Amino acid sequence: ISEELRNRAGADLETLRELGAEYDVLGVIQGGSPGSLGDFDGALLSYRKALAADEAMLRIDPGREVAQNAIEIDYIHLGRALAAKGDFTEALVNQRKALEIARELAAGSPSANRKRDVAVACNSIAACYEGLGDLKQALASYVEGRKIYLE
Repeated sequence: ISEELRNRAGADLETLRELGAEYDVLGVIQGGSPGSLGDFDGALLSYRKALAADEAMLRIDPGREVAQNAIEIDYIHLGRALAAKGDFTEALVNQRKALEIARELAAGSPSANRKRDVAVACNSIAACYEGLGDLKQALASYVEGRKIYLE
């Protein structure tokens, strides 16, 4: 539905936000959560479309925190879907991008949720290292995430 709206309305921020959110939810249903349909390729495609919409939103309004947070979530979801397919190396690349954004957002915010997002990214990175068999790096990332939760 939003694709049609986007084509008619152009690239306004609200349409892009809705489009990104719809693709994100579709990705979760397809293969991005326990109990999903198990369609990891479909989930990856949906998450990439969500990322494209969210990046377009950020290009229109570079300081838009909602867009930055959406992009962070897109990278987390992309990483998880890639890990589910066994591509831990590419998953790690996406999780590191999510961590970088999460740290930037947390640095400028007193919100506990922003700090939690950093911990989530650390734990996602740890899971990638586990998948790669690098348990030392996995432990270090889990410890980093745990410290944030305890603050």
